[in-house]
Amino acid sequence: GEKIMSKKKYAHLAVGLILALLVLFAVPEGNGLTAVGVRTLAVIAMTVYYWIFVGTDWVSLLAICLFAIAGTMPMKELIGKGLANTSALLIIFTSILCLALNYCGFMNRLITWFISRNVVRKRPWVFLALYYLAIYIIACFCNITSACLITLPVGVNIIQELGYSKEDKFSKVLLAGSMWCAMWGYAATPIGHPVALAIIGLLESSCGIQLSFFQFMTVGIPITLLMCVCSFLIVRFIIRPDMSKYVNYNVDAKRKELTKMEGREKATLIVFLLVIAFYFIPDILRYALPDFYSYTSSLTLLTPSIIGICVLVIITIDGAPLLDFKKALKDVSWSSYFMLAGMFTMSGAVSAESTGITAWLGNLITPLTANMTSWVPFILLIAAAATILTNFMSCNVVANMMFLAAVPLMASMGDNLNMIGVAMVIAITANAGVMTPQASGAAVVYLSSEYLTPAEGFKYGSWVIPVFIIAAVALIYPLCGILI
Repeated sequence: GEKIMSKKKYAHLAVGLILALLVLFAVPEGNGLTAVGVRTLAVIAMTVYYWIFVGTDWVSLLAICLFAIAGTMPMKELIGKGLANTSALLIIFTSILCLALNYCGFMNRLITWFISRNVVRKRPWVFLALYYLAIYIIACFCNITSACLITLPVGVNIIQELGYSKEDKFSKVLLAGSMWCAMWGYAATPIGHPVALAIIGLLESSCGIQLSFFQFMTVGIPITLLMCVCSFLIVRFIIRPDMSKYVNYNVDAKRKELTKMEGREKATLIVFLLVIAFYFIPDILRYALPDFYSYTSSLTLLTPSIIGICVLVIITIDGAPLLDFKKALKDVSWSSYFMLAGMFTMSGAVSAESTGITAWLGNLITPLTANMTSWVPFILLIAAAATILTNFMSCNVVANMMFLAAVPLMASMGDNLNMIGVAMVIAITANAGVMTPQASGAAVVYLSSEYLTPAEGFKYGSWVIPVFIIAAVALIYPLCGILI
C-alpha cells in the first residue's frame, strides 16, 4: 500500500512539473502579461495541482520559495504577504483558544445540556433539532475536525442507547445531519476557520477591502442557521426516518451526566468570551467611538488572541494552568496555517504589478462580461462551481481558486457587483463539502464511521447541495448589500 501511494505521489509531482513547463513555454508574453508573469503563472499552475493531489502544507512553503526564484517579488515581501499575514497567523491563535474550551470539557457539556432539556421529553423531532443546533454552535467556534471528533461518539452513543442498528435510516440521518450542521457552523464564523479567514485576507490583499469578523458573521450566522433549518426539514419531510424507538430515550439519565461546572471550566469559558467580545465590540462602536475603533484596529485581532492565550497559561487552578500550551501547539492545525500563507502569497503574486497577471486576465475576460449588467448569472456560476468543486477537493483550495478567478471578473463588471457579496458567497459555498470523504474534515470523520458510508453520504448530501446554491443567489449576495 505504501509503495503504491509513493508511486502515486511521484506521478503527481511529475505531472505538476510538466504542467508548469507547459505554461512556461506555451503561454506567450503580451496583452499585459510580463515574462515574470509567465513564470509566476507556471508556479501557480504547479502549486494548485499539488494542493489538490499531493498536499497543502509543505507545498505552500515550496510555492513561496518558487515565487521568489521566479522573480515575482523579493523573498522578504513574500514572507510578509504569506507567513506573516495577520489572517494566516490568526488561525493558529484562534485555534488554540478553541482547543482550550475542548480541553476543559465545555464542548461535551454544551451538547449534553441541549439534549437533556425537558422540552425533548417524548418529542423526537425537537430532540433532533436541538442536537443539530448544539453541533452547529460547537462548529461555529471550533476546528471542524475537532468538532466532529467530539460529536461523532455522542451521536453513536445515542444510536446505541435508543436501540437502532447501523442499517436503520435514523442512524444514517442523525450522523448525516450532524455532518451538515457542523459544516454550516464552520461556514458561519471566521473564528479558527481557515476558509473564512482566507477570504477575509484575500479580499483585503486583492481588492483593498476590509471585512471584519463582526461583518462576516452578520451574514454568515443567519444564512447558515437557515441552512440548519433546511437540513432539518429535509430530514423531517423528505428522508423521514423511523423515530419510534425514541421512547427509549431517558432524559433524566442524560441530565445526571451534567455535573457542576468547576472553576477551571468557568475560568476558561470567561477568558474565551472576553476575547470574542474584544473581536466584536470595537466594530460595534466604530461610529460612536471612532478614535477607540482606530486604536483597536491598529492592534489587530492578534493582540486579544495572544493575550487571551497568555492569561490561560498564567492562571493556575487545581495545580495546573488552564491551558497546556505545549499540548495545544501539538494539536493546532499547522497545515491550515501553511495553506493560508501559501494562498495569501499567491494572491500577492497575482496582483503584483511586476507580473501583469491581473491586467492580462482583465483583458481576456472583459469582452465576455461587456454586456453583462446583472449579477445573477455571475453569482449563480460562482456558487454552483464552488459548491460542486468543494465536494471533490479541499475547501481551502476551492476558496482560493474561485476568489482569484473572480477578481478580474469583478473588476470588469465594476459597480454592477458588490465585491464583499461575491467574497461571502465564495466563503460560505466553499464550505458545502458534505458528499465525499475528501470534501472536508467533517466528511472525513463522519463518512469513515461504521454508521454512514461514503455512498450514503453522497446520496443524502445531494439533497442539501441545490439548497445551498439557491441560498447563495437568493439570500447571501443580496443580504450583503443590506447588512454590510
